[in-house]
Amino acid sequence: MDLMTVASPEGEDQVAPVPVSGGEPASPQEERGVAPPEKGTVYFAVLWVQGTLTWRWFRPPPRPGKGGNASPQGEHGKKGDRLERRYQVTASGHRLSLLRPAPRKRFVRELNKRMAKAGSGELLALIWPRTGKSGTLAWDRSIVYRAYLLKEGEEAKPGFQARGRLLEVNRDDGYLLLEIRPNPQGILKRPFTLTVFASLALMDGLPPVGSGVYLEGDVRLATGRLVARKVEPAKLWDDGA
Repeated sequence: MDLMTVASPEGEDQVAPVPVSGGEPASPQEERGVAPPEKGTVYFAVLWVQGTLTWRWFRPPPRPGKGGNASPQGEHGKKGDRLERRYQVTASGHRLSLLRPAPRKRFVRELNKRMAKAGSGELLALIWPRTGKSGTLAWDRSIVYRAYLLKEGEEAKPGFQARGRLLEVNRDDGYLLLEIRPNPQGILKRPFTLTVFASLALMDGLPPVGSGVYLEGDVRLATGRLVARKVEPAKLWDDGA
């Protein structure tokens, strides 16, 4: 798979152990000597889903001394118009924002070759998820921080992983609330809460409310629900704080 975008070394909440690869450079926090959390104790939440990369032309606001991309006459506007491409990922019918305004040139070149050959550019999108008041995914507040081109004919089953603090267990409605807090080296500014649905059998194996917990499971695209299929206690860097 070809890397499209790279988040900070920690991602939003620290890059999760998803089944993809990619090197990570040293972070500014590490260079300043800030001690990272112990490995395996960071808060994070990530989901992955198959999608497509698309773009459209837009006219950026004028910037003194800065030039935009000139479009040839008749292609996207009048000759000399300063137009730029704005990229987005579409997954399950939802348009998602990118962490970076544009993918790396190498990725775009490979994508164009793939689209010319196969007519589409399927990719695996890694997303920082958010859920809304209804407990389902808030796609408009979820951000793609990495993506990988899929091989021709390859399909990616959607899924998610998260590690956070258990806030609530609602056995009647079959869901739990997981708090994701900022990490010392993460770029997340404020904590947020994820709603994750789970069976009663899985809920029976949960640690007490207030404990750290690791979850993984499926993303139900039709309903927008995160559904856990594995839960286990987890240590968190701020336990006992």
